[in-house]
This record gives sequence, C-alpha cells and structure tokens, in this order.
Amino acid sequence: MRVDLSRLYWAAKAGQIETSDASRLANLLAIPGRLIEGGDIEARLATLERRELES
Repeated sequence: MRVDLSRLYWAAKAGQIETSDASRLANLLAIPGRLIEGGDIEARLATLERRELES
C-alpha cells in the first residue's frame, strides 16, 4: 500500500493525474490499513481484558 500511495503522490505531483482523483484513490488505499489497524487494536484489547480477568 505504501508503494501505491507513493506512486499516486508522484503521479499527481507530475500532473499525470488530477489531484482530486489522487485524493479519492488515496482514500481507497487507506481503507484496508485502517481495517487492519482496527483489528490489531481489538485483539490487543481482548488480550489485556483477559489478563485483567485472570489476575
């Protein structure tokens, strides 16, 4: 995803694509990252809650 975002940035900067299109595409590329991050946080929270119950 980082590579795609980087390519998107440089394409917009070079005028190869409109910045409004680049913005929309960047938002689409960011969605999976937010989903993964949210899942990681949920898993960590569940682990902490389980440890708290065990102590």
